[in-house]
Amino acid sequence: MGVDLTQITFLGLTAQTWITVGIAVFGLMVSLLTFARGWRWRAEAAPLFAMLDGDKLLWPDFSKAGIDPPVIGYLANCGDGRAFNVKVIGVNCDAGLWDCRQIGETVLGKQSEWIMNDCGRLPELTGETMRFFITITPPRNPRPEQSGDLTKLEIGVHWVSSPTRLRRCRYTQFPIWGIEPMKCGPFERLRRRYRDMMGHRRFHALDRKRASEQKKLLS
Repeated sequence: MGVDLTQITFLGLTAQTWITVGIAVFGLMVSLLTFARGWRWRAEAAPLFAMLDGDKLLWPDFSKAGIDPPVIGYLANCGDGRAFNVKVIGVNCDAGLWDCRQIGETVLGKQSEWIMNDCGRLPELTGETMRFFITITPPRNPRPEQSGDLTKLEIGVHWVSSPTRLRRCRYTQFPIWGIEPMKCGPFERLRRRYRDMMGHRRFHALDRKRASEQKKLLS
């Protein structure tokens, strides 16, 4: 004779009910692990700011555009995803985002010409695009809380991740003169996460302030 599971009870439930609950819980855990793995390994953008120290090729073209930046760097995407609605902000400095397109081919012994467009924001930043540059200049209207320490000059990059309909924005900062190690411990990761979180809040606060000022000018 077999065991009748309907006759065995525990905490008011039969053994057959407990087996059904266990199978349901196991299926739920497998589903959650599958979802977490897909979320962990999803494609993400990874903007990178690289300073062009000593590169004088673009300086004449920026001078023609009416700007003489002490520092120039390019903005690239090292991630496997795309970044949308990309904006740049300067921390303790002014930052400009430029779309630079070379005219013709590079000829040995001849200065290449570039078209410099002050775009302000980028609709999309992919891993194949290498023509977007960032100019760093001293703040035109310095605020009291801004620091004059060159080691505290940073670039903040704000973008929207895919899918854009979720409006999931991201933010990260890059030191201009400071050196950050490629490998860092948990405390350094926490420090950077806190820095980016505070910078993200500051970015949205400044963005709302600029929108309010523009609204007053148009009204």
